[in-house]
Amino acid sequence: MNQVQPFDIRVIPIKWVLKFDPPIIGLVYKQHQKEKKKHLYQISLNNLIFLTNPEDIVNQIIYEHPVYLNRQFIKYEQLIGLVRKLLDYKNQKLQEMVEFMEDHLVEYDDADSDQEEKYTSNKNYSF
Repeated sequence: MNQVQPFDIRVIPIKWVLKFDPPIIGLVYKQHQKEKKKHLYQISLNNLIFLTNPEDIVNQIIYEHPVYLNRQFIKYEQLIGLVRKLLDYKNQKLQEMVEFMEDHLVEYDDADSDQEEKYTSNKNYSF
């Protein structure tokens, strides 16, 4: 089993977990081979999720979390795959929001003339 040991912290990676909203990558690990207790290290992507290039995101989180994302033991391609899953989810949700807005917003030109008067006349407001 691969072990990460910089900075006197021992990490034996077990598996990855994802949380989509908010976007978080989790590393489940043990500190000792025979240890039964598992630990979870969470990496919140915050505004990084708005970058479009998965490699940029992965490079940044590796820079910010070198103890847990040591490239000697953690596969770069695996992190790219996890980030792509989070980006795909974000893009799907954005597309759903755009479609909803397109379906439910009325253009001003299509508005009923009574509605136009309602919003432009002061007679409907009390001052």
